[in-house]
Amino acid sequence: MEKDKLIKQTLKSTQWPPVSVDFQYKTMQKVFLLAEKKRKRAYMLNLAGISFVSLLLVAACIYILEVYFAFSFTLPEIHLTSSSLSILIFSFYIAALVFLLIGLDAFMRRRWQMRNGNLE
Repeated sequence: MEKDKLIKQTLKSTQWPPVSVDFQYKTMQKVFLLAEKKRKRAYMLNLAGISFVSLLLVAACIYILEVYFAFSFTLPEIHLTSSSLSILIFSFYIAALVFLLIGLDAFMRRRWQMRNGNLE
């Protein structure tokens, strides 16, 4: 009986300090942060892998066209006149506007999704 009291007393004296009240919350926040980092890293690795494979496919196509089909990738000579130059400038202007509008659309959609809380 006295041994039990001594064991209990020894265990009480060697206990660690009590954990804080929000220990579980802080721990779960760290777990969620690490999970988010892991998800972002996996996304970036997938994106890099897809880009690498795409570049390899393009290189393989060019190699096959040049070696097996004797296709030449020489650029033709371009003679620019004033009318063709104005059409070229107008085409680049329209292309720039299209890219700007696509970028703004993506930005506004992302912002709308974040505001409404349905970001996936």
